[in-house]
Amino acid sequence: MEERRRVEQEREDLLMRAQLARAEAESANRAKDEFLAMLGHELRNPLAAIISAVSVLDRIGQQDGVALRARDAIRHQITHLGRLVDDLLDIAHVTSGDIVLTCEPLNLATSVQRSVSNLASTGRLERHVIDVRAEPVWASVDPTRLNQIVANLLTNAIKYTSPGGTIRIRVGGEEDQAIVGVADTGIGIPPSLLPYMFDLPVQGDKRLDRAQGGLGVGLTLVRRLAELHGGRVQVFSEGPGRGSEFVVHLPRIEPAKPVDSQSVLRVIGKVASAR
Repeated sequence: MEERRRVEQEREDLLMRAQLARAEAESANRAKDEFLAMLGHELRNPLAAIISAVSVLDRIGQQDGVALRARDAIRHQITHLGRLVDDLLDIAHVTSGDIVLTCEPLNLATSVQRSVSNLASTGRLERHVIDVRAEPVWASVDPTRLNQIVANLLTNAIKYTSPGGTIRIRVGGEEDQAIVGVADTGIGIPPSLLPYMFDLPVQGDKRLDRAQGGLGVGLTLVRRLAELHGGRVQVFSEGPGRGSEFVVHLPRIEPAKPVDSQSVLRVIGKVASAR
């Protein structure tokens, strides 16, 4: 009898400690999300002021090469900061349940290629070989959020792939899943970091984004948006120097209209379009 009471007491103690640890983790996550939301809002006002100042410089500023290059650099960083602010706010909104998806049946081959073209039009892909291989596959998705997923995965690949490297985007179907994959020939990921690539950074975090001076929120947002669509995201890498691939799985649906089953191949960048 005494032994039974001791075992039961140990079980209760373990349960209490587990519940306490879970509550502390949930509290820490809430505090982190609240901080990110506050940071995003605080950054918006000075960012708007910088945008206005650059517009004034465009109208009255010097037109020599140095001044033009300086303004181009400022605009580039403004765009980067704008995306970061949007991601910070979206992560907070997703966590709090404030994001409402407006889903519609989409051919992911067409939608992903449009997202790639939009990013290419900004000049951000011009230093890499971008290889898009897309087969028609349908999913019910929010077009804006799908574009956000693709843009964040491409931005991540660009960040860790040297100029001249290759970034491959694939779209297709696997059984009941619609697949969007982004692979690169970049610096790769150590095996020890793979389980944490989609987590928000914490103090002392040694992930790749921290080493590169980033906050690492883009991949976190990709995972949360994929999960909102009933999907998931995976990361693969054979290790440092071996590149990496991020694969988004979304529930596949039947085509909303007849499509050409022929695979589409398009290459943007340093290689001409394949025929």
